[in-house]
Amino acid sequence: MEENLISVIMTTYNESAKELTEAVNSILDQTYPKFELILILDDPNNSDLKKTIEALAAVDKRIKFYINEKNMGLSRSLNRAITLATGEFIARMDADDISFPNRLAEERDLMIKNNYDLVTGSATFINESGKIIGSHEPILTDPIQIAKLLPYGSNLVHPSAFFRGSVLREFKYHCYPTAEDYDLWLRFVSHHKVIGATNKEIIKYRIRQNSMTQSNKLKMFLTSQYLRQKFVDHTLDNFDKKEYNAYLKSWGYNDAFRQEFNQVTNSFSQSLKNLRKFKFSGFKNLTPLLHKRIYRDYFKNSYQYKRQYRKLLNAEQYLS
Repeated sequence: MEENLISVIMTTYNESAKELTEAVNSILDQTYPKFELILILDDPNNSDLKKTIEALAAVDKRIKFYINEKNMGLSRSLNRAITLATGEFIARMDADDISFPNRLAEERDLMIKNNYDLVTGSATFINESGKIIGSHEPILTDPIQIAKLLPYGSNLVHPSAFFRGSVLREFKYHCYPTAEDYDLWLRFVSHHKVIGATNKEIIKYRIRQNSMTQSNKLKMFLTSQYLRQKFVDHTLDNFDKKEYNAYLKSWGYNDAFRQEFNQVTNSFSQSLKNLRKFKFSGFKNLTPLLHKRIYRDYFKNSYQYKRQYRKLLNAEQYLS
């Protein structure tokens, strides 16, 4: 482990050459100079990305390029990058996002000043063409408040994560197909690791219409519920793929169910917006579906998370 070195870990699979180049350059342009960029290509057959990375690495030796022999998925690729990283600190970076120039310096200073194990920051949202479309909602910054919210849900920005290297090497990622970051946060809290955050916008976060969060909300929700129960049962450290798959099967998870869940939850969100505008259409169409436990659980969790988030945010703002 090299003292004061930041290892930035990035995996790429199907991003465009333009997006990847912007992401890499945003790291190369950081005001904090002592870093290495561990860049893993998770599609050995993607010749365009291979050529792009080779060209970038040829002009900056801080880029260390590796190609997986076969597609390994995000979690396994990140774990490989963690193993290869030699820095005292490890920063996450997505291959289609853009870091602001002072990102690494600010997160490192915040971690050292407060003796945190993990730091995250806020984000400016951009669309697929790079246009700014909004900003992240306020993030809790106090470690105690963050720890109180996480059993209900998380709004920490995973691509902005900055870790104490020794801690991330100890925990690594469990290989869930989604919510792997939420699993990691909960394991940190269960082992009394200290998570802090800043509400400064330190990355531009690209929102995609076909992202996992948008296209498979059902798997995301079921996995999050599964992790919350394991947190309660103190069994998060025991990752069992067969147990997890059996859990999904017990809910009747399939493509038709996934599409129905997307439609119902999207309709629910739209109905809430209409209600705020004193338009009551839409709710009567959802009523027949409430007999299904999955939707009752989803609405209940959404309500409990938002209530806890507002309560803790108000308390944090009062104390500041």
